[in-house]
Amino acid sequence: MARVRFLGIVRDWMRCSSLEAGADTLREVLQAMREKGGWRLEEKAFRDGDRPIPEMEFLVNGHNVRFLQGPDTALKPEDEIVVFIHRSWAEVPFM
Repeated sequence: MARVRFLGIVRDWMRCSSLEAGADTLREVLQAMREKGGWRLEEKAFRDGDRPIPEMEFLVNGHNVRFLQGPDTALKPEDEIVVFIHRSWAEVPFM
């Protein structure tokens, strides 16, 4: 099973640091995340039904899925997926 690790605020939304997903594609990982994360994740991380917010990044074995096949990226059981929110410095409030 592919291992999915959550970093930063995504970890808070998921209320766990990782999960094991028996998924063949990233789309199936997204569904597993929605089932585990419940309404909290749904409210914060998804728009227009099943599309994750643009700031959410997914790396499969260190490669950004934006440069692979997006949600249709094929997964192998030994793959590691890292999920986090990408924010630019312009979006970080000055303290």
